[in-house]
Amino acid sequence: GQLLPVFRTSSVQTKNRLDVTAVHDDNISDALVDCLKQFAHINIDERLAKVQAITSEEANKVYEKTEDFLPFAILNDTVIRRGFYKSIDEFRNNTPSFTGDFEIYKRPRTARSWEGEFDVSPYFPTPDGKRRIVKNMWGFSDGQTCYFKYKGEFYALTREGNNFTFYGHRAGSPVGVTVGQAAFGVIGAAVVVSVSNDDIKTKFLFDTQSGRITFYDDYLDAETETIAIAKVVAYYPKAKNQNTTVDFSLANRSDTLSNPLAPNSSVELEWTLDRSDPELSACLNTDTNCLRFVPRMDETTYIEITFDSKSNRFVTEVVNSQKATFYLKKIKSAQEAEARRK
Repeated sequence: GQLLPVFRTSSVQTKNRLDVTAVHDDNISDALVDCLKQFAHINIDERLAKVQAITSEEANKVYEKTEDFLPFAILNDTVIRRGFYKSIDEFRNNTPSFTGDFEIYKRPRTARSWEGEFDVSPYFPTPDGKRRIVKNMWGFSDGQTCYFKYKGEFYALTREGNNFTFYGHRAGSPVGVTVGQAAFGVIGAAVVVSVSNDDIKTKFLFDTQSGRITFYDDYLDAETETIAIAKVVAYYPKAKNQNTTVDFSLANRSDTLSNPLAPNSSVELEWTLDRSDPELSACLNTDTNCLRFVPRMDETTYIEITFDSKSNRFVTEVVNSQKATFYLKKIKSAQEAEARRK
């Protein structure tokens, strides 16, 4: 038989701009359904007519990430076709589904770190001289530069080896998220988070084979360092009529740190991470449905603990620094008020 690389796609489920695909069985199910829907809309016969058979060794090299294997047309073709990409698959194959006429609107960015650069949006000019902005796409190419849509904005991709890099806004970036169709991603094993200032211009790496997006500095660090320190702060704001103490634990494959948390309390934990296996699990009491995530190495990861009345259970959620700072101040004020009463 022959191995024909006909179709490859990806999907992710997000909440508050974070990858929550692996957090719940329903999210994994929804991601799989989304992948199947994408598959249902392709033209199999058309794909079969275009692809070339590959060997089992070549197929395995995609997962081994070897540098000498260039499986995608976007890495091989000398001409980048102009048009709209509906999915990452179209980008990889250099086959935009729309190749008609369009124009690109460029608006100067105003943030200090972005001076001299532009927000870009593809559009169709209307008869009355207005612009009909096109938003529902994975990305586009002007025939020279490829752009892809990340968190609502289009960023220019620059080839670096067999991957691409781009400069994007740092805040709330779900590192490790994967970009698939007009929505982002692949079924991921973990929530990877970052919280920072929205206007900070930050370099990202876009992995062509997996579609994963990581901070470029983390990518370089991973090449040279194996150990890193991560800081995790968990806090438990008191809710009305809720006085239950919870047992919070942070764990990886080999170690566990536990700490009881009463309402209006918090705990700060430092964890020595092996970069080859950086995933952590945040669990409450004896609940096996833990929150899995990969913390940022140079910033604090904040985890909020709340009681979900609908499911009648405590839940954990990674939140941004602004929200965490607000509640940590409230918790500190409540603790100080309680101390004065004593």
